[in-house]
Amino acid sequence: MSKNQRPINAFIIDDKQDYIESLRIAARSKRIILDSSTNLETGIDVIKNNKQIDFVILDGKCFVDQDQELTGSTVSNIPVRAKSQIDDINREQNRCIGYCVNTGFYDDLQGNFDGVFTIFKKDDDEKLLDFVINEVSQSELYKIKNKYNECFEIFDLGIVDSKYEHLLVDVLTSIEKADYRKKNIGPMRDLLEAIYHGLISVTCIPSSFLNQNGNPNLEWCTRFMEQRTTDDATGNSFTLTNSVPQEMKSAFRKLKESTSAFAHLNDSDIIKYPFLSNSHLLLELVVWVPVFHSQHYK
Repeated sequence: MSKNQRPINAFIIDDKQDYIESLRIAARSKRIILDSSTNLETGIDVIKNNKQIDFVILDGKCFVDQDQELTGSTVSNIPVRAKSQIDDINREQNRCIGYCVNTGFYDDLQGNFDGVFTIFKKDDDEKLLDFVINEVSQSELYKIKNKYNECFEIFDLGIVDSKYEHLLVDVLTSIEKADYRKKNIGPMRDLLEAIYHGLISVTCIPSSFLNQNGNPNLEWCTRFMEQRTTDDATGNSFTLTNSVPQEMKSAFRKLKESTSAFAHLNDSDIIKYPFLSNSHLLLELVVWVPVFHSQHYK
């Protein structure tokens, strides 16, 4: 896998810690970041909450939960249960997590899972990891994230919560498909709001700029990022002292105003040039914010 490509985030559910560590080392050499859990219940919770995970490797026989870990008992139908739960996550969260079975009981389990899973023997890490790379690389989501890798740093670094990543994916997908309908302006406004959420979480923007519903006041946040003195609801005044380039101040203002300007249009109306202008300003912002963060808030 080329060093220029975006790393793949994989997850393994397996109770053998020594094996996990050896696989993690092999994965790292192929630019695969491997996280793990020793039981299905904990693993599914991690997969639900970590939107970065691209692929899941399932042990052929693993523990359902921590109670089973204590007793040492395993059951062999766990991959089927895991598949159902991962499919639910994919459907509910609009994700495309791939999966396979990796087992030390290949001969015993192959017949059980034939036609349901791709199955690997635990002594063939090279083949397993190459399969992970091939499967993830073919997904449309990974292709988008790989092409615009720098734009996703804002999520990779935790500046903006990964639960908002789908908004950037929506914007980039619309760019790729040249889909300039008014309905595709909505994710831009929501992503601007998510950026303000992130800047509040890193203590750049005052938390008092959140309204009663926990959402950023877009006008106050925009004024603040323009380095203009801004009052919150209680009359306290705040001014950003860290320098913001004029073009970024203008980008915040343009996005705030322009993404609100088309409410009177139908969702299907074409607004090609405002869409192109706003989308590229938004990409400039998501690339600039991590730089700004590293200079002032690390």
